[in-house]
Amino acid sequence: MQNFALLSLSSLIGKTNCHPYPRSSSSRHSPPAAPIILAVMLLFVGAAVTFTAGGAAAESYPITFQDDLGQVFTLKAKPQRIISLAPSLTEILFALGLGEQVVAIDSYSNYPPATADIEKVGSGLQPSIERLVALQPDIVFLWDLATEDLQRQLQRVNIVAVTFAPQTITQVMDCIRRIGEITGTTAAAAEVVAGMQKTIDQVAALTAGIKVKPKVFFEIWPDPLMSAGPGSFVHELIGLAGGENVAGDTKTAWPVISVEHVVLKNPDVILTPFDQTMTVVYGKNKAWFAGVNAVKNGRIHQVDQDLISRAGPRMTEGLLLIAKSLHPELFP
Repeated sequence: MQNFALLSLSSLIGKTNCHPYPRSSSSRHSPPAAPIILAVMLLFVGAAVTFTAGGAAAESYPITFQDDLGQVFTLKAKPQRIISLAPSLTEILFALGLGEQVVAIDSYSNYPPATADIEKVGSGLQPSIERLVALQPDIVFLWDLATEDLQRQLQRVNIVAVTFAPQTITQVMDCIRRIGEITGTTAAAAEVVAGMQKTIDQVAALTAGIKVKPKVFFEIWPDPLMSAGPGSFVHELIGLAGGENVAGDTKTAWPVISVEHVVLKNPDVILTPFDQTMTVVYGKNKAWFAGVNAVKNGRIHQVDQDLISRAGPRMTEGLLLIAKSLHPELFP
């Protein structure tokens, strides 16, 4: 499972100067367009790659495209050696059938099980540049929380590092399609996205008639207490699952939220990926939470953080998990 402690405070706060080597399959046209904001705290982010007007048709090379930082790249051939520096990206690549082309991953990528046999090059924020160079990748995929310093280091050694940053469900699906276009797996990408959309439609159809939606508090991080607000795909998942997000009135996608705010909202259901939440958070605030509906009615559910926190193909499994927690009568 992707570790929130390390990833939300390190990878999440997440986007050696080696000798450059010649690239035969790709070239970089421009430097990063904008600095990466380091204060954002969730690893869930990832973004759509926008193809330029002169971009090639599906699975035809050379192909020119622009990433979420405004960097423009050209790949002269289908990438055969790929490195992923984020768990969500690793899951996307495997879902597209690219496992054999993935030569290295970040230390937190743990799904599918086949990742156990792939070389780890460190975290997404501080990978080993020496190993990246030695592996001679055709392309490296990053989250947008990778630091500017890392971007500069990769640029110095002439590594094609493509950055993603989707925030919403639609953007995640578009990200999968774009990776499919970059890697010559458009058909597989279309199939993955269609499967995700099918699950979303099925869940939405079952929850559409719910008149009184349970109020939901989703705990992203225990200390400081954090949740998912508007603009995040977790917020969207709660809505699709037939719930009302108690952090829906906050101003940011991943807000720090007070215990008082949660208690005042009186959630009917509390969802958390942490098995220690009851003792670490709600235990020490027992007097505050004693009157909360979710506590009184025993509706605090532990959920698989990897399914809900990773902006990839399995997020719809996370949607089903949330829906079952909120409406067990509809999702037995």
